[in-house]
Amino acid sequence: GTVCASLAAGDANSHCGVGAAPGAGIASCVQSFSNCNPAASEDSLTHNYNVNDISSNSWGIDQCEYIEDGRRLSTDCPFECPSVSSDDCPCDACDGDDWASGDLDSDCEDAVVDYCTSYFNDDVTPCLELDHYFVRCGYGQLSSYGHDQLVDGTTNGRGGLGTVYVFSAGNEYELGDDVNYEGYLNSRFTISVGAVYADLTHSLYSSSGAPVFISAPGGDGGNMAVAKPVGNGNTDNCGDAGQGTSFACPLISGVVALVLEANPNLTWRDVQGVLAATARTDFNDEDDETGQ
Repeated sequence: GTVCASLAAGDANSHCGVGAAPGAGIASCVQSFSNCNPAASEDSLTHNYNVNDISSNSWGIDQCEYIEDGRRLSTDCPFECPSVSSDDCPCDACDGDDWASGDLDSDCEDAVVDYCTSYFNDDVTPCLELDHYFVRCGYGQLSSYGHDQLVDGTTNGRGGLGTVYVFSAGNEYELGDDVNYEGYLNSRFTISVGAVYADLTHSLYSSSGAPVFISAPGGDGGNMAVAKPVGNGNTDNCGDAGQGTSFACPLISGVVALVLEANPNLTWRDVQGVLAATARTDFNDEDDETGQ
């Protein structure tokens, strides 16, 4: 947390390095992901959102554990079926199944999919979470509650102009991770940040996918001096940040702070537009036909 805060808004006081937006204020929302439930994590997205303009998120969650531990599903049928007869409601087809088990029989699964395909608007929340009832691992899916938090923040945060959400894209490229399947990262409400090397080429660890909105240096050159927590009697709290998209993310958050300093009346979508219009591709890829 201290390292990321330093990269975003470290003071220009000639001590360690200076952040991207040295005049910006910093707030923290302390979490312990090892023992907090998903709702607690998602609540941080709207924490004091009329005071905090930017939400910088250099974290990720083990989504298999996330869904399994935080499923919070009732054993009873979640569908109300206000517009159909009981014959067309999945509750009848699934009679006797445990909805919280993640192991519904095939006839029940088919009934749920058919119902949600035709009557999604009648039961929005359970239809959004329908795959929670089929699988034990949710991977990167975004819960309906998490989605609602992002909608709330972009709608009501910053006095109605919208909180700007910035997320690190992840460091699992070499493991085949695809940002397209990460709910927080493929959301239109967030800015997903990848990492580049010092020569501005793609960092081999930086997870890829269409939702990666922008990239920034990830510390691979070993030249990102930052403030670190002081502990165990240490007095020199300067050091190298390390490398990862977690360190690229706060740099973009700092840039967003500078954009809002120049024009505090921009909406969250305006900010995304400014970044898209002003970002550049310094590394020329001969296979890139976009010319950007």
